Amino acid sequence: MSERLGIYSEVELGAARDFVRELVRVVRSHRLYEESHPALADMMRALRKRWDMATAAGPMSLKFHDRRILLADEVVYSATSENEVVPSALYDHGVVGLVLKRGIDPDEMRRLVSVLTEQPDGGHDYASLLWEADLKHVQVLLDADEDDEFDAAARDPATFAQEMRRMSGPDDPPTGSDFTAEAAKAGDETTEAAGTDGDVFGDAFETAPDDRFALTENEQKTIKRDVEGDGFENTIQHALRIVHALAREEHTGEDAETIENAIGSLTASLCGTGLLDSVLAAGERALQMSRSNQKLLSRAGEATLDRMRRHDNLWTLLTGLDAHEYIDMRRLGELFVLLGNETAVTVAEWLAETRHFAVAAHAVRVYGETAVTALIPRYRDGTPEVRERIAPILLDIGSDAALQELTGDLGRLPETTRLTVVSILGRSKSPKLREVLVDTLRDDSERVRRAVRGALKKQDAPRVADLFTQFLQTGEFDRRPTQEAQDFFEMLSRIGDGHVARLLADQCDVRGFSFGRRKLTELQKLCVRALRRMRSPDARPIVQELREHGPKAVRDLLDDVW
Repeated sequence: MSERLGIYSEVELGAARDFVRELVRVVRSHRLYEESHPALADMMRALRKRWDMATAAGPMSLKFHDRRILLADEVVYSATSENEVVPSALYDHGVVGLVLKRGIDPDEMRRLVSVLTEQPDGGHDYASLLWEADLKHVQVLLDADEDDEFDAAARDPATFAQEMRRMSGPDDPPTGSDFTAEAAKAGDETTEAAGTDGDVFGDAFETAPDDRFALTENEQKTIKRDVEGDGFENTIQHALRIVHALAREEHTGEDAETIENAIGSLTASLCGTGLLDSVLAAGERALQMSRSNQKLLSRAGEATLDRMRRHDNLWTLLTGLDAHEYIDMRRLGELFVLLGNETAVTVAEWLAETRHFAVAAHAVRVYGETAVTALIPRYRDGTPEVRERIAPILLDIGSDAALQELTGDLGRLPETTRLTVVSILGRSKSPKLREVLVDTLRDDSERVRRAVRGALKKQDAPRVADLFTQFLQTGEFDRRPTQEAQDFFEMLSRIGDGHVARLLADQCDVRGFSFGRRKLTELQKLCVRALRRMRSPDARPIVQELREHGPKAVRDLLDDVW
């Protein structure tokens, strides 16, 4: 990573370059096409996608020169002439940069591009046109903004650190209801102190405000727009970036402790936003820092990851995700991999109640055996609804511990869940899972048994043959509905194993007939029909033997096309 990038990563640098190139291309094309042209609509969608990628980890500040655009000190675009709107014409009109903020919508994107394709007349410039466009996700930097104190502090991490140490201590600042209580308490203490002799605040509160510091109407509009356009999460992301940047420098023990305390507060606040992409970006940056040979930088990275792994912070993030309509399954899995196996218990707890169960169930599999360890207690002691959620995950992981838990307890699951389990078992190639499937042929539910018969495959032939023998010995077929018995023999015919074929043929032997009648029983008829449908090389010799030497009733049924 370039040392000049500071709080930006190489990935963000590449995303900024892609975005600016796409923006220049769209501005040029916008003058060639009508507003409704399909090609322009495709380009606008591509531009918005580039915008989202560039701002995935937080707002991105682009600085303009006469022919160059910079991110920090890295050049992301160089214009070929001074006639280009971006950045040359903008720079000539006093626009020295743009701050891109995540979340721009298509309408706002169209307004931005429309402004950049206009030709300002004598009474307007690009700065005023951008202002009038009401762009909530774009902050316009003018040449007059260069002296802004806050912006200077944000650009200078050392200055920011000094301000942070002056304003903050090891204890986190109060927030929410705690802040309200602290403010009320402070107000009461200040009121009491105002009446004491020699207290400078007593006189200060009675002094009329100085009109020299009053905000103009335009300044109030600017502040309102910036506050509304820059969400709380963006402020946290910027602050955490700066604190991470500070960790690259040499500090005393006291300063290092201040940085670590700030990381703890900011990481907890970032998790509280419920924004997966923001937390993942901060975590990836922290992981890179943790691998550094620089002691303070590595410590800062580990501190960030440790705070993310804490049950309360991670739980706040996960439950915050439930407020969203959509969760990116891949990104959630990446976060779990990043944080490691120690977070599996928290994730398992969330899995039992999240509205995004399908996404969470898929992502939790990245923990492997650790997920099984965390899920089994919740499966064992959970409600039927919780067990219904967890059982397919345990089956999909398919470890010995998961199978041991499910095999002896499958009957406790609801019928719909058992049907799901059978479906999963039917797709599995694990012999142990297939054993569970064969055992489920004894399920109390006819629907489940029918699903099992449809899911059994050839590799289950020995166990099915054993079960078939048990059914014959116990008279199970006499107790089953006719259709179910037919389905069972249909399953035997699809298995086609030679051992199964021999068992069926033995039922059709002369010894299997009742004395004096020489008629096939219904069970024997099912055996013969199953043999007739078998096409495997192992079964053919047995069927041929019956055709040549079997009883006449068997031979006739084997040759019967019906």
